Formats: sequence, structure tokens, C-alpha cells
Amino acid sequence: MTQASVSSGASLGSFPPKPATSYRWVVMAIIFVTYAINFADRTNIGVVLPFKAAGTQIKGAYLTGGDLTVAFCNALGASAIELEDEIIPHVSYGCLRGGLYDGMKVTTKGGFIGVADTAWHCIKYMAQK
Repeated sequence: MTQASVSSGASLGSFPPKPATSYRWVVMAIIFVTYAINFADRTNIGVVLPFKAAGTQIKGAYLTGGDLTVAFCNALGASAIELEDEIIPHVSYGCLRGGLYDGMKVTTKGGFIGVADTAWHCIKYMAQK
């Protein structure tokens, strides 16, 4: 294979390569901060909720995203969520089973499910139950 046949193939980018910009560091910083906040929230839930359970009565919870729902259930020691209804498609209503708040009403929603007023409808629905 000659040099001419190798270079006549599909282009993999410009040659010589363009110098790197500092934007990649900005993007990496944004990704790092996003992950740090995400894990800090889950950690805070796991630390704070068991202590709040002893002195505070929480009657219901509106949970968005699967990671947050799992962290919430783990922090309270719940073994399951018993589903009772579907408020809107992909938004479930039920109660916790097991743990510190057995029977507490919860609404779970996927992170990208719903529109601007979905939270309001879910909280209003829980208040009526």
C-alpha cells in the first residue's frame, strides 16, 4: 500500500490538527459540577432523611427521576413502592412499603416526563387523596 492510496481514503479531520482550545476545560468543568451536585443531593438525602424521620412527620413526597427515587427509598429503608394510580402517563402515585415511613404517599415521575405544570397537578392530586 502506497502513501497515495492511504491518503486518498476518507478524511479523518484536518491535517495538521488544529490547536486545542480552552473550551474543552469549560465543558469538563460543567460536567464535573453537574455530577458533583447530583451525587451531593443523593448523599444529603441519605444523611438527612433518617434524622428528620424521628422528629418530623412527612405525609407525602413528590420525586422526580429514578436516581432520586431510589436514594429516597434507600434512605428511609423502604423495600418497595406499592402503586395505586397513574396521575398522567408515566407519572405514578403510590405508597412506600417498609422502613421509617411505611405507608407514606409518593408520586414518582421520570426526569424528562411532563410539562411545566406537571408538578402542580401531581401535588394537587396528592393533596386530594
